[in-house]
Amino acid sequence: MVIRPTDIQVREQGFDSPALIIERTLASLSELAKQQKVLVHVSFDELAAQTFLINTSALRQIITNLTKNALLHAEASNLWVNITALATDRTETLLTVCVEDDGKGISEEFQRAMFEAFSRGKTKADGTGLGLYITKQLTQSLNGEIAYFNSPKGGAGFKLTSRLANAREQVGKKDSGYSEEQLNQTLSGKANLLAEDRLTIQMLTKGILAKAGAEVTTASNGQLALSVFLDKQPDIVLTDAMMPEMDGYELSAQLRTAGYTGPIIAVTAATIGDERDRLLEAGADVVLPKPINLDELKIALADWEHNQTKL
Repeated sequence: MVIRPTDIQVREQGFDSPALIIERTLASLSELAKQQKVLVHVSFDELAAQTFLINTSALRQIITNLTKNALLHAEASNLWVNITALATDRTETLLTVCVEDDGKGISEEFQRAMFEAFSRGKTKADGTGLGLYITKQLTQSLNGEIAYFNSPKGGAGFKLTSRLANAREQVGKKDSGYSEEQLNQTLSGKANLLAEDRLTIQMLTKGILAKAGAEVTTASNGQLALSVFLDKQPDIVLTDAMMPEMDGYELSAQLRTAGYTGPIIAVTAATIGDERDRLLEAGADVVLPKPINLDELKIALADWEHNQTKL
């Protein structure tokens, strides 16, 4: 089968988190990174982990192409992927992704032609010469641009910028029916138990909660979370749906069996359909989309507190 540059297809846009798309993509390439003995470092800010209207398949393919190029051709020891986002207004956010390595870099001669079809630099590894060409074309579906730069880390660097439509407008007190004081007190000073197996998401969520004044104890699976619960007796429990050892469904059920009557907030990528219904049936009070949006969480907790006063 002959792959032609014109045979580039991308799927329609949907709602997803750029940081989580990239994290999932890098996870799928972890074995290749181990084989090439390259350490992959990923970092992202709070806004980049939020949900936007984005072409998931295009971003995933771009990161796959750039990462594979670095792993196979750069002769690097380290690869850095940094994701940041800057809100330009209520409807749009500027996403920036930088992929850098500490390898041999790219010659000036190849830099001039690197985004052309079938263009290949000096490398011992096999390839079609289409990766960067396809990457360049895919940036168009992200309403973005991509450029090369000589990384200060010693190797090659690629900078992707994309303007994304916000998936959720900021929720204010006028929308929720609660005062700012009511919303703030839902987390301030409260002991939170966070069950999340993915370290980057765990750290991100912990940071979001801490900024709201919450005390946060983390656990990397449901079994550990249950042990922490018996010791700490938290005010609020937040749990991912899918975790090793014990998932969020079982954790919610076990907490209710143990007599916990506080709010259980389940967080998942699928907030409609069977998964949501199963979480609620297991004992969760609310199911929110991943990653956590602080305003939505505060409103969910305010709703829970309001409902408790009716009992």
